[in-house]
Amino acid sequence: MANEIMVNGTTMALANKELAKRVQALEKLRIAGVASTWAQAQNYKEIVDGELYEDDFDSLKNFAEAMGITTGAMSQKINGFNICEAYFNGDKHGKEVGFFYEMRVFVGEKATLSLEDFQSYLASEGVDLWAIGTSALKKYIKAYKDDKAKEIPTGNAEEISSEKAEQETDGEPVYVDFEVNGKKYHIPEDVLAEYEVK
Repeated sequence: MANEIMVNGTTMALANKELAKRVQALEKLRIAGVASTWAQAQNYKEIVDGELYEDDFDSLKNFAEAMGITTGAMSQKINGFNICEAYFNGDKHGKEVGFFYEMRVFVGEKATLSLEDFQSYLASEGVDLWAIGTSALKKYIKAYKDDKAKEIPTGNAEEISSEKAEQETDGEPVYVDFEVNGKKYHIPEDVLAEYEVK
């Protein structure tokens, strides 16, 4: 027997009872006007991780559409939840799910930035990571990335090539040593080639 639930003004007949329970909880949150909560993220996570949607929908995309959300937005909520659980021991620090989604650049296998360095950067700006909101976090991450990009040295070709280490590669990267504005750098030649030398 199907469980009938009204979602976004449409009646859904769901065969999977656990899915019906989760969908009902999500609908209550939507009706209450709560757009991004931990409860919402956890319900989506349990639906996706348990593949509860498979009995009633052809794909996750079809399920997401029926719920009035994109798979991307659903994924962001789940990832924010997972990041908080895995890297911050579930300590929400009074933040919303989206805050932890933005932290993805600092944690996990795909991290591109150091959280410790970022916190030092924020401290130099007189800012406490846990005292800012999601939109401020986005702005500070962008500013931090911009500052990091400025650290990529540029100089004229003579300065760079004058101190270039001559060595056989044997499959190993060739490193270039040079100085710009009093700072010494030792970086792989192929990385340097990616940046325009002024």
